[in-house]
Amino acid sequence: MSKSLVVQAEEAHRLYTTLGRLATTDKLNELALAEVLYTLKKNNNFKKAVGEGVDSWTQFLALPEINISWKRANFLMQVYDILVVKHGYSEERISRVPTRALVLIIPLARKIDDKDVIDSLLDNAEHLSQQDFKLFLFELKNPDTIKTYEYQIIQKCIETGTIRKVKGVRHEEIKEAFGLPDSI
Repeated sequence: MSKSLVVQAEEAHRLYTTLGRLATTDKLNELALAEVLYTLKKNNNFKKAVGEGVDSWTQFLALPEINISWKRANFLMQVYDILVVKHGYSEERISRVPTRALVLIIPLARKIDDKDVIDSLLDNAEHLSQQDFKLFLFELKNPDTIKTYEYQIIQKCIETGTIRKVKGVRHEEIKEAFGLPDSI
C-alpha cells in the first residue's frame, strides 16, 4: 500500500469518526431542544417569554427566530416527556437510538410502565437494523404468531452484482441440505 493510500485511509477514518461524533452531538442538541420546548410549552411559558402578539403554540413555533414545525416540536417533546421525564432515561442514552426507532417506541412507551420492557426496546432499537427492529416489535405485539418461511437459493454474479433466484430447488431440499428443523 503506497503512503498516499495510507494517508487517504487515515483521513477517511478521521472524517468517519468526526461524523459519528457530530451525529451524536446533533442528537444531544435535539434532546436539549426538546427539553427547552417542553419547558416553554408547559403552563404556556412561551407566552411569558415573548409577551404580547403570540397567542398560540403554533404562532410561537413559527416565529422567525424559532422556525420549528409543529410536528417536529411535538415529536421532540414527546420523546423528552415520555423517555426522560416519565421513565427517567438520560439524554445520552436516548441519543444512541435512531430517530426512526424512537418514532416506533414512543407510542409503546407511553402505555408501558415496565422499565425492563422499555430497556429492551431501546437496546434492540440501538443494535438492530430498522427492518429487524420492526420484526422484533411485531413479534412483541403478536407472541402467538407462527413464523413461516420459504427458503430459496439466490445466485449473485461477481462481475455485475446482479442476483437471481435459482429455479428448480424446492424448499424441502434446502431444509434437508442445511439441516433446518421441520418446524420452519
